[in-house]
Amino acid sequence: TLSQEQKFERIYFETAVNTAGRSSKRAFEVSDSLYTHAASELQKVKALMLTATLFQQEGEFNQAIVKAVEADKIASKNSLSDWEARIAGFLSSRYRYIGLYTQGEIYLSKGRRLGNRMKDPASKAVYLGMVEQEAAYYDLEFEKFQNAIKSINQASDYFKNIPEGVNKIYF
Repeated sequence: TLSQEQKFERIYFETAVNTAGRSSKRAFEVSDSLYTHAASELQKVKALMLTATLFQQEGEFNQAIVKAVEADKIASKNSLSDWEARIAGFLSSRYRYIGLYTQGEIYLSKGRRLGNRMKDPASKAVYLGMVEQEAAYYDLEFEKFQNAIKSINQASDYFKNIPEGVNKIYF
């Protein structure tokens, strides 16, 4: 028999990968249920971020931000730093997308700080490369083209340093 954690992960993955594409209504129901029945703070964070992602896919950016901020509070309180980093990236891009640049840059900075603390070299290289790509988007928004080029080059350097065994071509 599967443990509660294994069941959660199976349902979480199935919802994120398959259900969300077929029926957003059903995906929202499942993500809410995952949150309600979460056995740990990590599971709560994952369920909230699944909901945030579903709202994003529906174009409901304000609701996506609300759920992600809620997840960020739980992740911060429980020292779930890898999730804090993911959430910071999500929030930075969502705030940028809706034009709340100051808020977005706060999360970009938080993401950079958390990324630099990552222990796993592959995760660190991938994450910091994505942070630099996000920084380039901000630079483009403010027509700081030389800074954007520097950020893209820095992202490229991070991606080149991804250890073997990770799909570098994607990045």
